[in-house]
Amino acid sequence: MHNVAGAGKVTLDPPSITREVLGVPVVEGETPEPWDAPVVARPYWWADADRLLFRSDDGASVYVERGAVTLRAPDGESRIANDWLAYATAARALLTLDGRYNLHATLVAAPDGRMVAILGDSRAGKSTTTVELVTRGWGFACDDIAEVVTGPKGALARPVERPVHLSEAAARRLGGDPAVGRWLPEREKRVYAVVGADLTPRPLAAMVLLSTLAAGNQVEVRPVPALQAITTVADSGDRYGVCHLPEHRSAYLRWATELTRTVPLWTVARPAEGDSVAAVADAVASISG
Repeated sequence: MHNVAGAGKVTLDPPSITREVLGVPVVEGETPEPWDAPVVARPYWWADADRLLFRSDDGASVYVERGAVTLRAPDGESRIANDWLAYATAARALLTLDGRYNLHATLVAAPDGRMVAILGDSRAGKSTTTVELVTRGWGFACDDIAEVVTGPKGALARPVERPVHLSEAAARRLGGDPAVGRWLPEREKRVYAVVGADLTPRPLAAMVLLSTLAAGNQVEVRPVPALQAITTVADSGDRYGVCHLPEHRSAYLRWATELTRTVPLWTVARPAEGDSVAAVADAVASISG
C-alpha cells in the first residue's frame, strides 16, 4: 500500500479485475450484435430504455440489461485493458436503466462532512482538483460516477465504489507510486484501487462545474442560473442518450429540476495557461463553505 500524504487512511493500490458491479456479477461471454436501437452512436454504443451494448476500439464489448452484465474480450490482455467497460460503462448503465440517475462527477467530502460534486468534461481538471483537495484533508468518495437521490429533504449523494483514473503526476502528488497503477489505453492516465474511500451516503451541498477560460489570467467563479443549471445537470447525467427516451424523460427531467432547485451549481473557470490548481481548489472550498 502507498499512503496518501495528508489524507489519513486513503491509499493507492494495484487494481484488481472487476468481477462484480453494484452487486451484479460480470459474466464473461458473447454479447449480442447491434440492433435497430433508438439511440445509436456508431461505432461505440447502441441503447434503448432497458439495455445497452458498448464496444471498445479493440473489439471488446459489454452488454447491460437491468440486473445483468455480460463482457466479451478477444483475449486476456484485452480483458484487462478493457476492465473499464465493467466498472465504468456497465456501472453507469446499470444505474441509469434502473432509474437511478447519476452525474458524471467526482465526489469529495469537505472536512466538515459536506459532500461536493465536481463536474466537467475530460481534461477540465476534475482529478487534479480532487487531488489538491485530498491533500488538504478532504475526503475522497468516488470518481466519475455519482448517484444522486432527490427528495423532500434535499439531495443525497451515494458514492459508487470503483477504481480511480489518475495521471502519474497526480498519483505522485498523493504520495503514491505510479508504477502500481495499470495503464489506461488512450487516456494518458493509470487505474488505481483506492483503499479508504469514504463511501458514506451524505447530503449533497454543492455542485461545481470546472471549465477553461478562453482568455484571462484569474480563476473565475460564478453561480449558474436556474435554467442553465438544469440543462447542465441533464447533460452530465445522460452519457448514453438513454435518459431522454420517452420511458425515462419525464422522471429524468424531474430529477434534474429537483436537484438544481435544492443544490446550487457553480462554474469555476481556470486560465488556459499556468498552474492554477491551488486557486481552483480554493474556489471549490469557498463554495462548499
